[in-house]
Amino acid sequence: MGAETAARALSRDDPAGRLDTAMSMSESTRELSLAGLQRLHPDESDLELRVRLAGVLYGEAVGARLNAALARRLR
Repeated sequence: MGAETAARALSRDDPAGRLDTAMSMSESTRELSLAGLQRLHPDESDLELRVRLAGVLYGEAVGARLNAALARRLR
């Protein structure tokens, strides 16, 4: 869905419809981002890729804290 198409769809929807569309777009963005990370880091596990994704979405500090927590947990 292009940006203009999405904007038109959002402007026609009621609040619940806008939320549904936004949630769907967010999920699609996460899936595409994860697929891109899988291509860049094919040897990493799903968990490692999801930690990378958290770093991309929420900042490297979050990713670093998750990596540290996972390292402690896996000991």
